[in-house]
Amino acid sequence: MTEASEPLQTSEENPFEVSSTRLRWWGALRVVGTLAFVGAVLVGAVTFVQPDRDEAFGWVTVVIGNWVPSPLTAEVVLLVAGTGAFLTAMLFVPCPPERPWRELRIFIAVVLAGAVPLSLFVVADGSNYSVLPEQSEGGCRIVVREYSFFLLGEGSVGIVQPGSVTVDWLRGYLGDDGYAPFSRDTYTLDWHGKTAALSVFGSPNGDAAWFAEQPSITCIR
Repeated sequence: MTEASEPLQTSEENPFEVSSTRLRWWGALRVVGTLAFVGAVLVGAVTFVQPDRDEAFGWVTVVIGNWVPSPLTAEVVLLVAGTGAFLTAMLFVPCPPERPWRELRIFIAVVLAGAVPLSLFVVADGSNYSVLPEQSEGGCRIVVREYSFFLLGEGSVGIVQPGSVTVDWLRGYLGDDGYAPFSRDTYTLDWHGKTAALSVFGSPNGDAAWFAEQPSITCIR
């Protein structure tokens, strides 16, 4: 049955006839938009209470090529998807007829209106991840996490073994005045076979130093 031949629905407040096909699309798009916004809130919640501060997504950090997906990336994608779904629904049915559960929908909208900006703030204040360009002959790569907040600067260094897409975190550093040595290119990395010699140092704008323990950075091949 085509859209033109399907029964039409109207409401007293909306004199325009709306096909049932458009109503189904309207409902589906609103569900997609709501789930996307709920997902964005969950990303912010996981970022806030994540059990391991080093990991990008609470329990794991994934590397795709030279790109490390971050909670901020996921947050932006979900917010764009949710906004796009709701805008598309408005274009399909600008003035839909009255639907059931109106009070519940209003309550969910109010909760999301407050939770989504808070979630975005939490995620935007998170760490930055990057893959250093130097890699070993066997294909090992070094991933760094940097975090700066006013006078606080700290971060971690991990390794991605050949054939793996997850990071094994090995050591951390502290930076004065929020200093981020890898973003400012104040580091040296040299591979000696399977072992990496990595050093961080400061500049007139700040300083960085390793924690007391410095486990070796060793590749499996």
